Amino acid sequence: MIENFNLNFIFNSSLKKKLIKNIHNNFKFISFYGNFYLTTDFYLPICAENFCTSTDLFGFYVKEKYSELLNVNLEKKVSRDKDNIEVIEDAFICGSTGNYYHDLIDCYSRLFSFDKNFLFHKNIRKIVISNSHIKGVLEHFLERLSIECPILVLKKNNLYKFKNSIIVANRKFDRTIKLYKKFYSKKYVTPQKNIFISRKDSKMRIIENEDEVYDYLKKYNFENITLTGKSFEEQIDLFSSSKIIISMHGAALTNLLFAQPGSKVIELSANYIKNSEDWYTEKNSKKFNHFTRHNFNVMAEICDIDHYFYFSRVNKITGDKNLKFDFQELTYANQIVDMKVFKNLCNQVLR
Repeated sequence: MIENFNLNFIFNSSLKKKLIKNIHNNFKFISFYGNFYLTTDFYLPICAENFCTSTDLFGFYVKEKYSELLNVNLEKKVSRDKDNIEVIEDAFICGSTGNYYHDLIDCYSRLFSFDKNFLFHKNIRKIVISNSHIKGVLEHFLERLSIECPILVLKKNNLYKFKNSIIVANRKFDRTIKLYKKFYSKKYVTPQKNIFISRKDSKMRIIENEDEVYDYLKKYNFENITLTGKSFEEQIDLFSSSKIIISMHGAALTNLLFAQPGSKVIELSANYIKNSEDWYTEKNSKKFNHFTRHNFNVMAEICDIDHYFYFSRVNKITGDKNLKFDFQELTYANQIVDMKVFKNLCNQVLR
């Protein structure tokens, strides 16, 4: 088994000697520097000498997802397959998942720590990710941060060994948001658009009466927007110019990073509390955050955006019915919006 150090014990552990600190962009960062193994499904560094790690520092999924990896006898696997494990040196590990939210928040944002004058960064020769359809976002990111380093794309779900390489602990959500605002805020844009983010191009987590919802929103001059195919820059421009945003819970709302202070968002989420009726929260309420993923509620508060949850009835669960974790129900829940309740919220928010 892989030893997983709790944050409270990590600084008295064998992992401590592998950790380095640097200050860049006015924030402190902690990184693992040295030799480690990682698989490209989790990008969790496993110390090559002691076969230990810390999901508290380096994990970005819920802890349950790491249980299978942590129970692997990695030392035995490495000994058995050592001739087939590719070794990579002098790398800065970004990682990637193919999910817009995780890539921007958990993976690519590690580059905010990259200081070309920092001793441990001077010998970095490559930026590491996996195959990703949003690789172009990383290229844009490197250009914005003036980092000149080639991108190395790894195979998915493979085990690699890294030498003299770095991976940043990136669990400070508020720091990540503030750094995105610093580098990407369009301070002189006056938001004027009202946008409704459609998921008609998706196979899961859709509003089954979306046409009815949008027909109602037309009277408030909403545009029906699909984000598929839009470049990173186009998404930044869209959200920075929008004063009211309505969207199903999902990675599209990562773009709240670029919305202007004072804008408003209604986030539709699955109703697992009152299954017989729709309901909604007050502005920026945290009262029901534990009933859904609350990332965007927190993000909105940090970005000074008015956020409302609208919980609508779950009509069916799509995709694999044998879900591995209970929380995945939220990912696959199709919803039906009660127009009477939805109109009540809109009358408050959109007036």
